[in-house]
Amino acid sequence: TLKIGNKKCSLGPLIGCPFGSLFRLEVGPSGAFLSRDSSSSA
Repeated sequence: TLKIGNKKCSLGPLIGCPFGSLFRLEVGPSGAFLSRDSSSSA
């Protein structure tokens, strides 16, 4: 897990993504998590 401020988020979504992908931090019912930012044109 990755700790950002006082939130911990899973690194699961980062696995298998190309280096340099953009992510945004979202907070869901099970805590904070990273989701891939699909708005990037990369």
